[in-house]
Amino acid sequence: MNKTSNRAEKTLLDYFYSFSILFIFAIINKEY
Repeated sequence: MNKTSNRAEKTLLDYFYSFSILFIFAIINKEY
């Protein structure tokens, strides 16, 4: 049970990082 929750947390973190990268790229594209 602990393993599954940990895995879910990791995927959530991965989604957060992916979203942050996309957001940064969007800002860069907007500026240039």
